[in-house]
Amino acid sequence: MNITPRKHSTIAAINEPLDFKLSSPTSKYIQSLRSPLSRVTMTSTLNRFARLCGYADHTGIEWNKIDADLIMRVINHLYENGIKTERLNTYIIAIKKSAAKAWNAGLLADRAFYEIKEIQGEKGYRVKRSRPLSATEARSLFCETSQSSDHFTIRDNAILALLIGCGLRRSELLSINLNSFYKKNDRWWLKIVGKGNKERRIPINTNHFNYVKKWLKIRMAFELPVEGDYLFLRLKKEGHLLRHGISAPSTIYRIVLNRCKGVLGDDVHASPHDMRRTMATLLYHNKVELDVIQDLLGHANISTTLKYIEKDEELLERAVDCVDF
Repeated sequence: MNITPRKHSTIAAINEPLDFKLSSPTSKYIQSLRSPLSRVTMTSTLNRFARLCGYADHTGIEWNKIDADLIMRVINHLYENGIKTERLNTYIIAIKKSAAKAWNAGLLADRAFYEIKEIQGEKGYRVKRSRPLSATEARSLFCETSQSSDHFTIRDNAILALLIGCGLRRSELLSINLNSFYKKNDRWWLKIVGKGNKERRIPINTNHFNYVKKWLKIRMAFELPVEGDYLFLRLKKEGHLLRHGISAPSTIYRIVLNRCKGVLGDDVHASPHDMRRTMATLLYHNKVELDVIQDLLGHANISTTLKYIEKDEELLERAVDCVDF
C-alpha cells in the first residue's frame, strides 16, 4: 500500500502577524508551552486565578500587587470548594511559573517572588471516575460498516485504533500526517514526535492497521490540497471531507466519549487518555515488561507508566483474602 502524499501547490501563508499578546508574564509562560492542549489548560487556569483576584483576565494581573498571602487565599478558596488535588496543583504550577516570568521582567519584588516559590503543591490523589477499558469493551468499540460512504464511522474507527493500539496522546494523534507511516519487515510503523520534542517509533498491530487502511483509502482519494497533509480531516454533517485537519483536542474527546457512551452505556465516562491507559493496562496484564510499556507510551520515567496501569480488582480481592483469620 503506497501512502506517499501527492504533490500539491503550496498553500498561501498567512500574511498577517499572529497576535500572542506576549507582553504579560502569563502570556509569556503560556506561549512557552509546546503542547496546544497545555496552552488551552493553562490559559483557562490563569484566567480563573485572575478573576478570583479581581481582574478581567490573566493579561491584566498587576504583579506588584500579588503576594504569597493572596495566592494562598485563592488556593484555600478553591480547596474549600472541592477542587481535586491534581487540578489544584495545576493552579499552583501555573501561578508559580507566571510569577517567575514577572520577576524576570522586574514586575515582582524579590521577597514576594521567593515567598511564592515556597508554596508547595498538595499531595494525594482520588480514584478516577473514568477507567481503562477491558479487552472485550475495547473490541466492542469498533463499529463495522458495509457502506464505504460512512466516513464518520471509518474515520473514528481509525482514531480509536491508534489511540488504543499505539497509546497516543491527543496532540500526537492530531499531528499524524501521511508521511508518519512506514513499512519495515512486513509491518507498518508509526513515527511521531511526542511530549518534550522526543521522537518515537511504534509498531502497529495488523488488525488495528486494517481500520487505519480503510480511512487512508478515503483520505488518499481526496483531491484537494490539505495544509500539513494531516491524516484526520474534519467532516461535514453529510460526511464530505474538508480541507482542514482536526485541530481541536476537544473534537477527539467528543469522538471517544460519544462512541463509548453509544456502545458501552451512559455510565461509562471515557476520555482519549483512558484509551492510553487501556493500552498500558492490557499490556501489563499480558505480562509485557514495564520498560517496554514505558517506551511505547513515551514516558520519561517508569513511575509515570505505573500510574497508567489499573490493578485488576480480582487480584485485589484475592490479595485481601490471603489475610484471613
